[in-house]
Amino acid sequence: MNIPAILNLLSFYLPLLWLFIILANYFKTHELNFKLIKYGIFVAIALFAITGAYSTIATYNAWKLDPFSRYLLPPHNPAYFYGYAYFNFWREAVVSFLAGAVWAGFLFLVKKYSGGRILDKNDVALGFFTAMIVGWPKIFAYFAIAFGLLILKGIINAVVLKDKNNIAIASSLALSALVVAGFSNFIMKLSFFDNWKL
Repeated sequence: MNIPAILNLLSFYLPLLWLFIILANYFKTHELNFKLIKYGIFVAIALFAITGAYSTIATYNAWKLDPFSRYLLPPHNPAYFYGYAYFNFWREAVVSFLAGAVWAGFLFLVKKYSGGRILDKNDVALGFFTAMIVGWPKIFAYFAIAFGLLILKGIINAVVLKDKNNIAIASSLALSALVVAGFSNFIMKLSFFDNWKL
């Protein structure tokens, strides 16, 4: 197995393993561990960066040896190479990071304007981590499943258990991310996602 394949496997499975650990710890303690989430975010971003950098450097070195493509490299044609590297090796990670940041920003506003009654900083961090590792455009399926789980939990709490306490969002976010990642091949075959692919 070559290095790009290993990096792709690590980029997919390591954040999911980390999320599983976060979820297992949550079910055990009934609290989110902010440090675990923070390290998970760091690992995911580091893997994105290592994968993108390795692919960019490997392409540069391969093109440098070719008599034609070496003229597509800096200093001859820097715009072409940087554009090629971004669209092929960096764009997906950048868009996934931005999607996670926008979702975290929304959750932060909910936290702020609810006075911390609905969410706390751990939920916001988990939202960023889960949205980022799910990525674009699977984030739409992630939202649908997460909100579906929240509605289901709300109905069960209100109707069956007669519990009026706040509904924990953490397990819905984590379970949604695990489901979407686990069934990503099936999800991406749905026609809805054809217009959203990068």
